Amino acid sequence: MEIANKKDLTEVTGELFGLKIQASESRGDLFSASRKVQVLLYANNVNYDKSSVLILNAGTAQSLEFSFQGNSEVQAVLVDAGTQEQLDSVRATKSNMRDLGGLF
Repeated sequence: MEIANKKDLTEVTGELFGLKIQASESRGDLFSASRKVQVLLYANNVNYDKSSVLILNAGTAQSLEFSFQGNSEVQAVLVDAGTQEQLDSVRATKSNMRDLGGLF
């Protein structure tokens, strides 16, 4: 399991940002075929939000959208919902540039 769009999160325009969670291909064992995961959000080392529990099957992807909730930088941590083992993480940074909505 990994967060597949890390490069897109370096300078996010606007108050919302999206995460794409990608499950790796099955290795033939039951544990890798399906896994329950959750995304935890931290700002200033304080947990301020979390996703619902997602069930991802091998080779599939799931997109989620979150709000910065007034924070300029957020740490998104992908964890196994059962064990709370950290699977991946990324830092999303809010850009100071305004969204020009295709004006150029």
